[in-house]
Amino acid sequence: MKNTFCVFHSQCKSILLLLCISFFCNQISFAQSANDNCANAIPINIPNGGFDLGLFTSAQSDLTAATLQAGESFAPSIITAGLNKKSVWYKFTLPTTRSARISLAQPGSSIQAGNVGFAVYKTNTCVPGDAQISTKFSPIEIFGSSFHPCVDAGDYLVQVSSNQGANGPIFITLDLSDSANVLYDKPLTAQVFANININTHTLHDFLVQCQSIDNAAEICLPNGSFKDFSKSTWHTFTTPAYFDYFNVMLADVSNSGNSILPKYTVGYRLYEGNSKTTPVASLIMQGGCDSLRTNGFYYDYKMYRCGDLKPNTTYTVQLLYHKDHNKTMRIAVAWNGLAPTIAPQPIANIPTPNNIGVLSTNSTNGITTTLNDNFGCNSRHSLYSCPKSMPVNGVVSNGYGYKLSTFYSFKLITSTTATFYAVGGCGSYLMRLYKQSLTNDCNDLDTANVIGSFLNTQTFSCMDSGDYVLQIMGRDTLQKVDNYYYGNFGTGTGGICFSTSDLGRYISLQITAKTEVATNKFSLSATGKFDKINTNGAGVMQPLQRGITYTAQPDTLGCRNTVLPDDDLCQPGTSNIYTKASYREFVVADSFIISVPS
Repeated sequence: MKNTFCVFHSQCKSILLLLCISFFCNQISFAQSANDNCANAIPINIPNGGFDLGLFTSAQSDLTAATLQAGESFAPSIITAGLNKKSVWYKFTLPTTRSARISLAQPGSSIQAGNVGFAVYKTNTCVPGDAQISTKFSPIEIFGSSFHPCVDAGDYLVQVSSNQGANGPIFITLDLSDSANVLYDKPLTAQVFANININTHTLHDFLVQCQSIDNAAEICLPNGSFKDFSKSTWHTFTTPAYFDYFNVMLADVSNSGNSILPKYTVGYRLYEGNSKTTPVASLIMQGGCDSLRTNGFYYDYKMYRCGDLKPNTTYTVQLLYHKDHNKTMRIAVAWNGLAPTIAPQPIANIPTPNNIGVLSTNSTNGITTTLNDNFGCNSRHSLYSCPKSMPVNGVVSNGYGYKLSTFYSFKLITSTTATFYAVGGCGSYLMRLYKQSLTNDCNDLDTANVIGSFLNTQTFSCMDSGDYVLQIMGRDTLQKVDNYYYGNFGTGTGGICFSTSDLGRYISLQITAKTEVATNKFSLSATGKFDKINTNGAGVMQPLQRGITYTAQPDTLGCRNTVLPDDDLCQPGTSNIYTKASYREFVVADSFIISVPS
């Protein structure tokens, strides 16, 4: 009996040891993976801060001992396929838009094809639900891949799930590349504004959707308000040989004409140089990171004036958009300016044609003299020390400050009526007429000698002979941003008033001058200056005869005032003011009635 027991005991011991070893081995083989819980999702590392392109492979995870966690949900198609019994998790981050393919694979063949699948969630919060399922990656109920050519920047969780029959290791791969056929996404593929020398305003529309950036250095202020601006477009323009201002403008055409939408921000950088031919690192940044704010309906713009940009030079604009930006944008450039101002300060010997000389006149309908000039950058008051006629802060009229000037000088050799008319501005030109000559000192032009100040046009009657100076002033005040909407203009010629400014605008001045009589013939201005009625051949007046009509010599009242009879006799009880008179003299031999037709 003992021997039997001993044999039995020995056998039992062996069997028990075998069972213990077998159980221990199973515990080693089927231990839960670290990423069995969403919070412990295994990251798929993408070098260069997530900006590298290529194929990236995750660590392996064994599904054999995988479980579910409280609150875990599954994509509807995963549930339908019965792949909701256990799961493991992976995660990755895209710092910018990418073309991406996610693939589920296994190192061997221990898991059948229909026993495993995966779903992708656009979130970094555990545990995600149906609302976070990525709209770009379709759930897959088999070993395979999900692809999308335009995947948004953001954090992603990958849930690999299976039925109970899936026992073995799996892994996923992430294949990243640039999105294809994306407009102006790279410096080398920048949009080019062509024919700028012909068209003073040019616009271009383009879709912002799948654009990207190449690295974190492109982000304006990455730790601030621009940290999520992970899309960009590139644009180039070449400035004309001469210009007074150059504008870069931005709106969008996808707002359905809604002018009350909230504004959004677009990052803005300007570089001197051409990104299509020069590495960005070699371009010269102008002014650092900046921004444009638009609601899409109204343009926002950057205005460069008077030396801010070089002529005949190519510049590159980089626009940066929020990662969720998806709109058809409209970028425009506009400039104006023909030539410098001919006579920007009031000094002697100003150039022709502004130095008119003797103004042409006639005594019939007048002669019109037409002169053209421009409000160039050299017309700014701030460039000169002429505070009397050109104060730095401008001459204020109707609430506007006029800070640009050009001057004309002319001479009248006889009494003249002249009409001054100037056009070409974005508003009204302010004009001042001085009666004086110019010297070599601009401060000698004195506003005490102004005989008239007016907007655009004015007629001056009976101007005396002498020297005159005409000053035409324009405004140089920026217009508010919400002044032009996306449909205001197209591509074409002709300057646009992007500001309440006449900078770069032409000036067309017309002066119509008509000769006037200085003093009428019968003014009593000297002895004998009166009309003698009914004279004989010797010029001696003869008495008027009854019943005869006598015609006096015609006289034209002149510009100058004449001597007048006593006011009590000529203007009793009247508010009329008479300043001129024509005098006639006649002789009567006896009393009778004389009728003088009016």
